[in-house]
Amino acid sequence: MDARIVTWATEVSRNVAGVAWLSHLVSSLPFGLTLLVLGAALLWSRRRPGWAAAALLIALVFGTDWINHNLFKEWARRPRPCQVLVGLYTPDGCGPAWSMPSGHAATHFAGAAVIMALEPWYAFVVVPIAVLVALSRVFLGVHYLSDVVVGAGVGLLLGAPLPLLARRWLRDRHERAGRQRLRAGGEVPGRTSGR
Repeated sequence: MDARIVTWATEVSRNVAGVAWLSHLVSSLPFGLTLLVLGAALLWSRRRPGWAAAALLIALVFGTDWINHNLFKEWARRPRPCQVLVGLYTPDGCGPAWSMPSGHAATHFAGAAVIMALEPWYAFVVVPIAVLVALSRVFLGVHYLSDVVVGAGVGLLLGAPLPLLARRWLRDRHERAGRQRLRAGGEVPGRTSGR
């Protein structure tokens, strides 16, 4: 089934104008870095402290890429479809690394998970972008559909819990800072200074 799907997808890329170009565009490093910068800027501007939310996003994306490449891919060691299937259309070439799970899917879904956890209203933007990037890898012939599904799962698994923990840490930090400000000002919480 995986082989049939990737064969069909690459034939669509070969024969339907714009599919290969769009797949190449959303799979490119400049596109991914642009999304990362925009996501970090969004979190920086909307969260308090914004630097912590932006740093979490950046660290998680690069961390997910490293974990996926050095642990999961090395464990699965699945050849790419373009290394196995004869005559597959691969407009961007094949790539040397293993196929399972897709690093593009993992990093984009990890980033989407962070943004959705901290800013849920942006789910309608980040989820379609992550899906588009993941599917582009199939249309380029460098991943099976199961590779991108597992990659998306890895990204969500790594990306979803951290923002929730970070949100709790940030809330606790904010409350501690508020208590310190009250103590420094000589006020006691719960009492009024009026007579």
